[in-house]
Amino acid sequence: MKSARLALMAAFVLLLIPVHPIPASAQSPTGIQVLGAVSTPGQDSLGLDVYFVAIDGAGKPMKHPSINAASIQVIGGSQAPASVGDPNSDIYIVMLMDTSGSMTNVVGNVQEAALSSLESMPANARVSVVSFNEKPTILTDFTNDRQGVADSIQSVRAVNQAGTCLYDAVWNAVDRLEQTVQRPQDRRAVILFTDGRDQRSASDTARCSVHTYNDMIAKATDNGITPLNTIGLCESTCGNLNADEIQGMAHDSGGFSAMGGTTDLSTMFREIMDGLNSQLAAHAEVYARQGENQGVLTLRSNDGVETSSAPFVFISDRDYTAPPAAPEIHVPGLSYDSEANSYQLALSVSNPEPVAKLILTLEETDGGKTVITKEINLQGQPTLQTVFSGEDLTPKTSYTAKISAVDQQGFLFERTNRGGFNNDDETVLASKEFIHDPKAPLVPPCNILSVNSDAVNLDTEKRQFTVDLEMPEEWLNELHYQGSVKDSDTGANVQNFGIDILKDVPLVIPMDDAIADAKTAKEYQLSLDFKTFGDSPQRVSCMYDFKVTPTEPPPLWERILTFIQEHPLVLPIVAGFLTLFIGFRYLQNRQNAARQNQERRPPMNLTASLDAVRPTPGNTPGFRRVQLRVVRSPDNQARNEIAVTSFPFVIGRTEGNLKLSDPRISRKHTTIGLSNGQIFVQDMNSKNHTYVNGRQVPPNERAIVSGVTTIRLGPDTELEIQPY
Repeated sequence: MKSARLALMAAFVLLLIPVHPIPASAQSPTGIQVLGAVSTPGQDSLGLDVYFVAIDGAGKPMKHPSINAASIQVIGGSQAPASVGDPNSDIYIVMLMDTSGSMTNVVGNVQEAALSSLESMPANARVSVVSFNEKPTILTDFTNDRQGVADSIQSVRAVNQAGTCLYDAVWNAVDRLEQTVQRPQDRRAVILFTDGRDQRSASDTARCSVHTYNDMIAKATDNGITPLNTIGLCESTCGNLNADEIQGMAHDSGGFSAMGGTTDLSTMFREIMDGLNSQLAAHAEVYARQGENQGVLTLRSNDGVETSSAPFVFISDRDYTAPPAAPEIHVPGLSYDSEANSYQLALSVSNPEPVAKLILTLEETDGGKTVITKEINLQGQPTLQTVFSGEDLTPKTSYTAKISAVDQQGFLFERTNRGGFNNDDETVLASKEFIHDPKAPLVPPCNILSVNSDAVNLDTEKRQFTVDLEMPEEWLNELHYQGSVKDSDTGANVQNFGIDILKDVPLVIPMDDAIADAKTAKEYQLSLDFKTFGDSPQRVSCMYDFKVTPTEPPPLWERILTFIQEHPLVLPIVAGFLTLFIGFRYLQNRQNAARQNQERRPPMNLTASLDAVRPTPGNTPGFRRVQLRVVRSPDNQARNEIAVTSFPFVIGRTEGNLKLSDPRISRKHTTIGLSNGQIFVQDMNSKNHTYVNGRQVPPNERAIVSGVTTIRLGPDTELEIQPY
């Protein structure tokens, strides 16, 4: 009794907890079925409404497709952004129900399924119920009275031995719709239910209709499209139906088709109603030629997948001229002056003549807060530079400089190359994103050192230079360096080393063999160039003079003794080899002596056998190093090659072995690794993804590479690697 009370209390508590429905996740459409297009004349542009249904991968209508943006392309003309929403117009539906003799035993099931489908009928639908066998009978005219429609469906009765004049019934239904629907924005549809084909009776397979199949399709598609939605009732092999025609009339008219048995009736009616309820309308203002035009509707899903329709036809009352094209504006550079705390923005305009002025708007990238607004007088010049202060900018914050243009009449230009989608401000013609990172001016790291060999430590055995640098810790991993070594006497380059990141001090640089193996004393000059990351890099240089004096090598016996002292295991190994060698020679001499004695004996008929020599499988050596080169980066500074010998090798914006000044790559973006002699590239769950030879690497997964391989990090940085 106690447990029963506890269960009752628990149930009562659960009833008090609010239940929130979980929305179904929207899917990306894989196809578009255009139902019709209606044009509305305007003063400057033609209003175009396209009625359509988004289709999923199974060919079914989608009730809630994932649509982020849409556009309509006028074939031979321009592309315009489109808004997508539910149609506000009425839809007129003829429900055609087969009452031929073959329907006698199943008409009750059909009525039950049809009545159930009325619950999901579109709210703005006007329905006319028509039964047909050898001739159509109108049971109710077009009405939005659901009860009246239900009464008409319940009154349907099959006629024993009656034929099926299917083509005539559909032709007459479309004709009634054409005469009834007067407004161009109102839609039309036919829902056909049948269990047979066009024939006089079960025993007479001759065609029952006066009209042909082609007459019926032409009627549904010539004077505006009337979608024919078909439901075919069949069992097993569907031999009672002409399945190709049932599906074909739906496909050719932009409708939907469903076929199945009596147990599937409710599902089939519901699929057709889903198709009607899934209709959407896309509206755009387009520029078209007078007369007949063709257009293509394109949808872009929330995950960036684009799907386009087949071309559709629409009519324009006159020629509509598109406005003049917006000028093409580019931002070739943005540099920062740390002393003045200001930025210099370089701009180029392809066609400056129609432009009265430019407008610079500086916004916080996250949040869109406007920090600076500035007008720029172009004065017809194709290139110019403008300066704005960094005083009101917050350090370590991302900003976006947006450029708009005003025409001679004072109106803002709109982009013509925006891809037809309206999710961005079309008046922004160019933009530049950057991170405000004001540092103190970089001073030469060698300015307090004696410019002589004391600053450069040489190790010819390890073949490397060690250079002392006076470098603040904040600059580590924030600088690139490169340099060269010249012969002080001739000025000729002896060694060059490419761009790398300054990670630690003192700086260790590999020494060229020509310097390490010099036979005579030589004087050299080491030059180092340092450059900061970012769009406005700072540069400093250092030079060091040093001298290499080769030492006389010790005598051979001394080198051998030193080697044995440093490697004590060598002596017993050598002794062992000598013992084996002496033993081998001893056995060989004995065998030779025995062979000579044997040669003096009479020959004997002996057959010797030898085992076949089997090849020993070897292991193919794998890769051990990678040569890396920066091909493209936001600062447009391609870097020299880097030899990667230690793995894993992490590449990112602020962390890793190689840091790149690209705000669009992640803090740790990707890694290059070595496993079992194979080089692989692994994405580190980056925001803008990693691409190997143009193909995206899934997050945290590896892509095996060999040969010269292109790696793209996000949209702006491109690397090239070659394992060896």
